[in-house]
Amino acid sequence: MSYQQDINAGLDRARGIAPVVPIELRDLRLAILSDLHRGAGDDADDFRACKHTYAAAVARYDRQHLILAILGDTEDLWECWPIEVVTEYAASIALEKPFLDAGRYWRLLGNHDEAWQRSVLVDLYLRPLLGPVEPIESLRLLVMDKGRALGEIFLVHGHQGVAWEERLAWFSRRMLRYSWRPIQRLANLKTTTPATDWRLGRKHERAIYRWAVSKEGLIVIAGHTHHPAFPSPARYDQLAAIYDDLRHQPEAYDPEVAERMETDLAFARAQEQPCYFNTGCCSFSDGSLTGIEIAGGVIRLVRWSGPKGRARREVLATARLKDVLRDVGPPREPAPYG
Repeated sequence: MSYQQDINAGLDRARGIAPVVPIELRDLRLAILSDLHRGAGDDADDFRACKHTYAAAVARYDRQHLILAILGDTEDLWECWPIEVVTEYAASIALEKPFLDAGRYWRLLGNHDEAWQRSVLVDLYLRPLLGPVEPIESLRLLVMDKGRALGEIFLVHGHQGVAWEERLAWFSRRMLRYSWRPIQRLANLKTTTPATDWRLGRKHERAIYRWAVSKEGLIVIAGHTHHPAFPSPARYDQLAAIYDDLRHQPEAYDPEVAERMETDLAFARAQEQPCYFNTGCCSFSDGSLTGIEIAGGVIRLVRWSGPKGRARREVLATARLKDVLRDVGPPREPAPYG
């Protein structure tokens, strides 16, 4: 099969097994984060720089009584053993417990934490910190407005269909844990930065977009690529302005950065429908994180950054959720789950 066919098959499978949650637009208050990559607290740990920023963001979302959805790769179990991660980040994981206690918590699986599919590991390591958590692969939110279906939000990590990250995960995990991790520690190298193999990342995003645009009445919100994506004219103008500034600063011009921005702008122009969103990640090397919020009928791309204890939230892009769902076409009734 082609790369696109693999992605289509993987996402179709994930959507076919996803629980369906009907929710009224006025009740949809949701913070969506992804790709923390909690590690062992050493130089190979991509979350270490972001832990205080994450704590600030989660504390705000709890005060505002938002649902917290984490779209996978929450812990990096390819590079670390579960006991290492939960020992290092017990306090960080416990920040999510109030959401679960209040029935406002969805924890999804990614390729780096697919080991949480095994209930014995969840029992040993996650439930003592969180309580009766049940990680799932994907989730379908059927958004309603006074009983009328507006459309579907499909939450998924986004690795589905990639042979290296899904079907060959057992090999990938062992290679990283036993071969790459010692090298990474010695050289202080990172494996999960947003810049890693950006060309493959953009190819993957285009494949998810093509799958989403074929599903009438659906938007997909994913993680995995560590690249925030928000299809709106305002976001496009923002990226275009950054690119224009880059072109007019010869001393700062980097051909690869320029190529990446040109690719992003071309993809933004080519999108027929606003059906693909990406949270970005919670493991940027500068300690910042990005995510997507939905509240008050508005969907937002946000960035949290700042020094320890003073992290602040910045809104990067917004759109009315009704408008987005209208633009992806009439909703189709989802098949019942179970």
